[in-house]
Amino acid sequence: MTDMPSQAAAEAAGTISPSAYVRREAMVSGVMNALLNSVAFFLLFGGSDPVPVWGRGNFALDFLPQACFISLLAFAVPGLLARQARRKGKLAGLSAEGAPAAQAIWTGALLQAVAALLLFAGGAILLLWVLQLQGIAFLPGLAIKIAFGTAVGVLATWRGVRLALRPGIGAAGNARAATAEAG
Repeated sequence: MTDMPSQAAAEAAGTISPSAYVRREAMVSGVMNALLNSVAFFLLFGGSDPVPVWGRGNFALDFLPQACFISLLAFAVPGLLARQARRKGKLAGLSAEGAPAAQAIWTGALLQAVAALLLFAGGAILLLWVLQLQGIAFLPGLAIKIAFGTAVGVLATWRGVRLALRPGIGAAGNARAATAEAG
């Protein structure tokens, strides 16, 4: 048996379970990032077929700002919204006092952006270099950019919301944990 209330009980109380909240935010992030990445790809490469892979402003180097900004915003915005929902008591089983400071979420967002830049964008660029592609057809390029941006956004959202919902975080949560361990 779990200590978290069921989703039906949470809805009856006017709240949402933390796991349902994380799933909902991740799905919203996925849809939004797919749409935004589609628009960005059309704006950047709409007249190109094939899309040039190398050079300034081309397919490979576009992974850098894409990974960085998607990760930063997809972590911070849903994380701050989850913090606010927690502080207003809208999340079943989580106390408002345990919500992290906004600074903790922004710090996490910056660290997530650096990690996405190095790992995801770096990995994508390395893969393109190993494959020695010089151009990529428009539709496969679009599909790759949508999938990449959606995956980065969903992962960042999941991490940001989980940080905001982590039990016992914040000064009050740490005091409770210390009291429980001492007792």
